[in-house]
This record gives sequence, C-alpha cells and structure tokens, in this order.
Amino acid sequence: MNPSGAPSPPPTSDEEVQFQDPPPSPLKLGIESVKKKKKKKKNKNKKKPASEAFKTDDGSESRYDVFLSFKGEDSRKNFTNFLYHALVEKGISTFRDDDELERGDSLASHTIKAMEESKFIIVILSTNYARSTRCLDQLAKAFECQRVMGKTVFPVFYDVEPSEVRHQTGKFGEAFSKHKKAFKGNTETVQKWTDALKHLADLSGWNLQLYENGPKAIQEVVQTVFLQLNPAVDLEESDSRGKEAESVPSELHSSIEKVQEENEIETRNVKENVVIEEDKSSAEHLQGLFLYCSLFPEDFEFRKHELVQLWIAEGLDMKESEQETMEDAGIKHFNTLVSQGYFMCSRCDFKVGFDSVFSVPMYSPGNFFYKVNPVKLSVLETKSSDYFMAVNSKLDGASESTTQHLSFAYDDIDDMTFGAIPKFKNLRTLLLLSNRVSSIKRIPADLFLSLNFLTTLKLSRTLISGLPGSVGNVKPLRYLDVSYTPIRWLPESIGGLNILQTLKLRGCIHLSDLPRSMHRLTTLRHLDFDIIGQLDFMPAHLRNLTDLQTLSAFLVDQEDGRRIGELKNLNDLGGALRILRLENVLSKADAEEADLPSKKCLQRLDLHWTSLVVENIKLQEEILGSLRPHAGLRELQILFYNGTKLPAWLSSPSFSGLVVMTLFNCENCDLLPSIGQLPELKFLSIVQMNKVKEINQTFFRSTDDLIDKPVNAFPKLEILEFDIMLSLKEWKNVKEGDLPSLIKLSMESCPELVTLPSFSSLKCLKYMEVRQCQKLMSLDRNELPTSLESLIIRDCPELKEWSDKEGDQ
Repeated sequence: MNPSGAPSPPPTSDEEVQFQDPPPSPLKLGIESVKKKKKKKKNKNKKKPASEAFKTDDGSESRYDVFLSFKGEDSRKNFTNFLYHALVEKGISTFRDDDELERGDSLASHTIKAMEESKFIIVILSTNYARSTRCLDQLAKAFECQRVMGKTVFPVFYDVEPSEVRHQTGKFGEAFSKHKKAFKGNTETVQKWTDALKHLADLSGWNLQLYENGPKAIQEVVQTVFLQLNPAVDLEESDSRGKEAESVPSELHSSIEKVQEENEIETRNVKENVVIEEDKSSAEHLQGLFLYCSLFPEDFEFRKHELVQLWIAEGLDMKESEQETMEDAGIKHFNTLVSQGYFMCSRCDFKVGFDSVFSVPMYSPGNFFYKVNPVKLSVLETKSSDYFMAVNSKLDGASESTTQHLSFAYDDIDDMTFGAIPKFKNLRTLLLLSNRVSSIKRIPADLFLSLNFLTTLKLSRTLISGLPGSVGNVKPLRYLDVSYTPIRWLPESIGGLNILQTLKLRGCIHLSDLPRSMHRLTTLRHLDFDIIGQLDFMPAHLRNLTDLQTLSAFLVDQEDGRRIGELKNLNDLGGALRILRLENVLSKADAEEADLPSKKCLQRLDLHWTSLVVENIKLQEEILGSLRPHAGLRELQILFYNGTKLPAWLSSPSFSGLVVMTLFNCENCDLLPSIGQLPELKFLSIVQMNKVKEINQTFFRSTDDLIDKPVNAFPKLEILEFDIMLSLKEWKNVKEGDLPSLIKLSMESCPELVTLPSFSSLKCLKYMEVRQCQKLMSLDRNELPTSLESLIIRDCPELKEWSDKEGDQ
C-alpha cells in the first residue's frame, strides 16, 4: 500500500491461497474460489450461468470461461484491467495472465493448464507483446488449443494494426529481428511464433482503432463471449440481466460506467434539440467554437479542458448566464459538439496524475483524448481566412493582413519560417502542434517584439530550454503552454503578463523554480504544474492570485509570504489540492486563516505532514481541527499526522459527498474515528495506525448514533483496507446490516491480530485478502458470506483451522 491510497487490484486467478502448514482438505494449492451456490430452477430451458463448468469440444471439463493473454506494461492498468472486471461482473469466469507477474520466460505449468481449461482465449495484442517470448509461447499454445482441443481464440488489436501482426512489421518486426538473432539455433521456435501470429491476424476479433472509446469495445467483447456461452439467451434477456447487475455495487460500475457517463453528467442542462445544422440561434455560436479547431491537424489529440482554456483565451463568447463560469460554459458547449459528432473520443487515459480528483483509479472517470471529426470540419474549412494551418512549414495561402490564428503541424520549423511569423501583424494565436516531441530547440529572441495582439502561444513538446525575455512584451497574452519541454527557467518578465489566464508547465521535469514575479499574475486561472515533484518552495505572495482555479499543491513554509495563510483568498480553487509540510503551520489561527471551508469547488484535499518528529502534539491536533474542508469534498487524505486523536469533524455525516478517505501513518492515534455514518463513502484505507488495538463499534457509529436510533454503518462502502496495523489484536464484531455494499476487504501486515468476526452478513463481499497476520488462529467457512468469489490467505502460519461448524474439513 502506498500513501496515495490506491487499492491493490482484485485478485487474479493465478494468485494462491497459501498456508505455511499443510492445508486441510479440501483446500488445494492455488486460489480458493468460494462460489455462490445457485439454486436450480425448474425451467428446463434455463441455461447454466457462464461461470459454471462446461464440456469443451474435446469432452474435457473447463474450469474457466476466458483466458486473457496480454503484455502487462502495455495494458495491465487500463484496457485489460477494465475488460477483466467487465467479464467477471457478467458472471464470466476469467483467468488473467500477466507476463510480468511471473519471473522467467517459460510458461508456468498452471498457466498452460489454465489455457487448456478455458473455453475462450482472448489475446490482447499491443506494441510490446511480441517482445515477450512468454507472450509468444502463450500465443503458440493458444493456436495449439484451438487446433487440437477446439478452443475459440479471439484477437484484440489494442494499439497495433492487424497488418503489423500478420506481416511482422513495425514494433512486431523489430521484436522478431531480435528473436531471430537470439534463437539462431532454434529457428523452429521462431517459425512457430510467426505462424501463430499470421493465423491470429486472420481470425475475427476487435480492432480498437475502429472504436470511438475503449468502454464500447469492452462492451462488445463481453457481449460476444456471454452470448456464445449462453446461446439460448437472446439479446433482450442479456440486456435485462445487465440492468439487474447495475443494482449491485461493483468496481466495474465505479470505473467503466463513470467513463461512459462523464459527458452525460456534465451536459444534463443542455437542451436535447441543440443541433448545429438545425438550431440557427446556436449555430453561429457553436460554429465559432468549432471553427477554432480548423487549426488542428487530423491526428492531433486534445483534452476537453485544454480546448476550453484555449477558447477562453481567445475571448470566444460562451457564457449564457452570469452565474456560470467560463469553464463551465465551455465544457457544456464542448459536450454539445461531442454529442453532435464534431469531436470524436480517440482514447482514454486512466492513469492517476498529480492533479487527479481521485487517488483511486476506479473512482476516477479517466481523461478522454479527442480528435476533430474531419468530415464535419471540411464544411467549415473555407469559411474564414482568419484561420490557417501550415503543414511542413509552408505558409503559402496565408494572408499576412487577415490571418489571426496560425498553427504549424509538423515536427520542425526553420529560422526562415520563424522570421516570417512577425509579418502577420494581426496574429492572435500561434500554435506549434505535434503529438510527438519535435526537434525545435530555440525560439528567436526577437520573435515576440512585433506580435502585439498575440493572446495564445503553444510551444509544448518542443526541445526549448528557455523562453526569451521578450515574451513579457506580449501584453495581451492569456494562454502560455510550454508543457513537456526541457525548459529550465522562465524569465522574470512573465510577471508583466498582467492578463495571463493559463500557464501550462506539465511535464517540465527540469524546471525547479518559478519566477519571483508570479504574484503579479493576478488574472491567472490555471497553473498546470507538478508542484510537489518540481519545487522546493512556493513563489511568495500567491494570495494575490484570487482568480486561481487550478493549483495542484501548496508547500507550507514559516517565511512571510509562504505561510498557509496565502491560501486565504484563493476560494475558486477546484479539483485536487495537496497541502504539504503542515508541521510549518505556527498556530491554530494560522491554520484558520487558510479558510478551507470557503473553497467550495475543491473535490480532493490532502493534508500532509512531512515529518513525524513534532514536539507540540497538542498544537498539531488544534491545527488539524482548524483545517476542516467544505462539506461537498469528494476525497480526503490525512498523512503523517502526529496527533493522538483525529478531529471530531472527520465523523460528521454532513460530508455528504465524501467518496474516498485515506488515513496514512497517523502513528500516535490509538482509536479509529467513528466514520460509519458518512453516507457516500466508498473507499476507506487505513494504513500504519500502529497504536490501534481493536476494531469495535465506535468505528462504525458514535455514541450519539447508538443512543438515537440504530442505523446501518458504512452504507455505501465498497472497499475497506487495513494495512500495517502493528498493535491490532481483535476485530470484535460486525452487526447485521453494517457494510451492506462491501465488495473487497483486505487485512495486511497485522502481526498481532488473533481473531476476526463473522462476515456472513456481508452479502456483497466478493474479494477477501488476509496477508501477513502471523497470529491469526482460525477462519470459519460458515462465517464467510456465500457471495465470496475469491479468498487469498498468505503468510498466516498459525491459521490451521479452516472448517465448517457442521464438521467438514
């Protein structure tokens, strides 16, 4: 477990229930799946669930429905992970084999057996798949299983084309060139792999390049497998089952469905009849926004918020009321254009970044990347001479007198072309666009001296190491993007850009300081920068930036101008904010000056002490008590807190939107907080609270709750993790009705834990992991719920009793 609070993934089928002593029968070495007993129905036409065993074409009984073969580094954390959960959620028993979870290149015997015991084999072909000899051995084995045992093999072309696989070109060609050298004396093996790839490329499958988004492809894969496992179930019945499944809380619905529904949530207030071609009142308005995208080459990818910030910088009219922000209005219009097919989703990025709203991937909707629909764009391309996209440095056709928005779609630009740019006297937009790193290393020092109207400058993914000081002369500049460049400094003259709204420094790993003049950027709305990873201290006097909405972190210092009180006036902050070095807060009044309750747009807050060596523990308790956030917060993390008790506000059910909570290394706290009445909490991780000795009813409900009326504790909690609880000896009991939505329970590194309560009342529990609990004595099978699908026990040497109360061993 790491401080981010991200949960470990649900167990894969190649993990094992491991006992130090010989396990009692009927446990076998390997994973113990506790399947829910299904009542037989009298209807003779009713098919068995997909997860039940069946006979394959060669007459052997199958243990799994699906075997997934994939290259871990390419798709483990994104497509494969979500496909796996979608299959399992549909009742499809799935073995997920990760080439990097096994050391060595040869296929493990249990992997071979799993392939032979699976009805379907899905091979997820990705950029680096052919580099792994183990993956290629799996592929050859899949081909053998199809030919000899009648298995069905489906290819999924994740980020490669079928032709690359069939003819071993591109990355596949490079990999096979190396294999041929490495296997000079064993050409038979290489030929076996080659034949298997050619055969696979000719099979029916899914090419993800043809889908607008990953979730849609996943849905089709799952539907295909389900219907082949249940040929008598028609689509209507399958859909109805899917709807029934939606009522069950699950990791799948917390991830993929959030991705699919993200735009729908943001566009609830958009009228259904807004169509660019038909609604003339909105046509001009939206057409102006879309026309801006004529600057983008066909393969250029962009994020939603990035384009909205560009629109805002250009002063494009979007607000329909004074109550909504420009960003909210832009997102609404963006989603309208998506719904009408003007933008197409190209891919999703589920990685958790420094600015992610949630530290837990399954609750993060992911970041969509979009491309412009070239068919829609072709209608608009000839309608304005204001916009010009130069390809390969060619400015032929661009009017120096009328062109206001200019983009360069290429990887390099020569000095001659740079020299021509100042001739465009009315230039408002200059974009250097590439999805790859370009070779541009230098910006001419005099470039900005004559660009008197420039509002937008995008130099991302170039190789520039700095900006000329003349950029400070471009007073109208509102948007400056130098992200993903090796830039090492920003000129102090940037402080003179007094209407700058967006400064994008993401991925500038060599930039370790910001200009002292930052406090003069009083109109700045978005500072896109990994502050924790890049800065040693904050720029001084940030309280002047009252329009700031995006600030990933604040590093508290005791120096004037860098104290926590600098956050006081930044009440428009949204998204995620991490406040670090809280040991530098000098007093309760100092903490109160930050005025966190007024920051009502914040969705995630991390409160982080850097050192546990704090002399005044009482002061730390007062400080945390004064850092209560607003009630609509979605995620809260408290890390390295040195007080002996957590604040009372943490238990307040008024936090009606809190979904994720992490308490990490609160070393001196000897009692768990009473947080069972948080109505929306779905993920709770408690790590390294080493003075806590027991989990009792005060964790589930406060004394007032016990007196007033009995209520179910943790009504929506899906994942509960306890890790590194060195003094925990006992979990006393779980009352009937508590934890009604719990899917996964993890107990790890609790060396003093002796007893666990009965979990039989947890009707939704599917995954349970008990690791490194060296004194745990027993685990009664009858005290586990029938819903449990996976139980992992590791490094519990005293756990010798695994029994039924009825006497079964």
